[in-house]
Amino acid sequence: MVRPVEGTRRKWVSPCDNPLIIVRRALALARREGITGVFSGAGRFVGSAFHHLYSDSLLRVYHLPVAEATTIPATKPPDNLHVHIIESQQDALRLAEEGFDNILEAVPGAEHKLRCGAVAACAFLGRELASIDWMALSDRAKLVLDSVPYPADFEASDACSGGAFTMPHLRGKGIAAYRFSAQVSYLHSKGRRTCYNAIAVDNIPSQLTVER
Repeated sequence: MVRPVEGTRRKWVSPCDNPLIIVRRALALARREGITGVFSGAGRFVGSAFHHLYSDSLLRVYHLPVAEATTIPATKPPDNLHVHIIESQQDALRLAEEGFDNILEAVPGAEHKLRCGAVAACAFLGRELASIDWMALSDRAKLVLDSVPYPADFEASDACSGGAFTMPHLRGKGIAAYRFSAQVSYLHSKGRRTCYNAIAVDNIPSQLTVER
């Protein structure tokens, strides 16, 4: 894979990085979701590109007490669901060698986020990537996840999450809730006290996941 030039910031993987990444992603969507999935993925790609240039949306900012959230029982996950915390490109490649979907190819911008210190929480149904969310424990990592200027103090043990996405054909199965519970446990193990999350007001499913 041709790696992006150090210091550049991109929210998606472009064909300039490796055209095969786009082809592989399209084939994976075609296998799982048919032609509708391919068009949906293309729409998300274009939307991400546009959002990189201009964004105007109404958001709700949550600040979740991590220690209290860890006491809430996790939703029972579907059979064969596992959550893996990916802290580096090497973690992603090790999982890929074990047969799991490679998030460096399947998730736009994953490589850049990991290189900037962001941490991915990935829920896999079997070996298929079912849901992903990102966590930031530093200012640099937050810059690639969320530009909303809420008052997270990373030196005082705050954290934030953003960029959550669940595959359309796997929504409504409690996967995101179980993944988020694993994220809270991870943040608690890192000594984080508060997790901030900015969610669009019309994104009711994500709001309910955090509120629960």
